[in-house]
Amino acid sequence: QEITLNDLIQGAYVFTFTVIDNDGDTDSDQVTINVLPPPPNEPPIANAGSSFSITLPENSVNLQGIATDSDGTIVSTIWQQANGPSVANIASPNQESTNINDLVEGVYTFSFTVTDDDGDSHTDNVQVTVLPEPPNEVPTVDAGNDRNITLPTNSISLTAVASDNDGSISDYLWLINSGPNSPVFSNVNAASTNVNNLVEGVYQFTITVTDNDGATAS
Repeated sequence: QEITLNDLIQGAYVFTFTVIDNDGDTDSDQVTINVLPPPPNEPPIANAGSSFSITLPENSVNLQGIATDSDGTIVSTIWQQANGPSVANIASPNQESTNINDLVEGVYTFSFTVTDDDGDSHTDNVQVTVLPEPPNEVPTVDAGNDRNITLPTNSISLTAVASDNDGSISDYLWLINSGPNSPVFSNVNAASTNVNNLVEGVYQFTITVTDNDGATAS
């Protein structure tokens, strides 16, 4: 015979099973059932990731948290700023993955807290270091080699080669330093320009370039 027992609570139960045959004889046997308490909850584990650094002007990062619970489920996650030189903008504080915006130079600590279905929680921290923007590198420019022309040719094309290792060239300016007259430039604000109305003599031209941070080179 099989029977199902319901609504048991913690403790020891003794059950007796008695059988009677058709002659009225009986026999009994007992079974003991121990109802143990539930095992203690295994708290969840939060992993905020490894600490890292960025360099300005980059001022946002993505944080990837990992939440696990070996004996249940994760019911909530939250990112919070623990400290830092300014109040950062946490785009998605209740998601495992979030962007952090509006960072300034300094060291930030962000905490990632997870809570399981039994109400237990765990917190892990990650440190983000924001380094200052490196000093601007000045651009470089080459106006080309010295050249000769022979009259009646009285114009020449000048081409400068400029570069900027950490940005871009934003402006060109051709000027005449010295010469027997004032020639005419086709475009003083371009890398290449034509110089017209030259006469006999020696001219010296200068090209000045400006990068996107305002530094110049000639």
